[in-house]
Amino acid sequence: MGRMREAEGRVVPGVAWYRREQWATLRALAADPEVLEPTYDEWLHVAEQALTTLRQAGIEPRRVDVDVLALKRWCEVKGLALDQRARSEYAAHLLASGRGTGPRRGRG
Repeated sequence: MGRMREAEGRVVPGVAWYRREQWATLRALAADPEVLEPTYDEWLHVAEQALTTLRQAGIEPRRVDVDVLALKRWCEVKGLALDQRARSEYAAHLLASGRGTGPRRGRG
């Protein structure tokens, strides 16, 4: 999960939102596939639960649309392994730059 500060100074959590059609690619490229859910549907369930938990705590997270191939290129440029930390940093980067966010609702 990435984070961005809004103008009022509060932290807005960004939740990396992956695409169903790229899930297998993400797992294949990840340096830590063991921390990723085996299937997209399992990941979606966990991600939606995380959003619900944050909202119940009064926090409004932003989904950050992640293109896995763009993430891979970003990691290569930065010299980072494509792991949990890099995925989080990339989501924060997209959120801070205003890219990658959107109303992607629904089941994938």
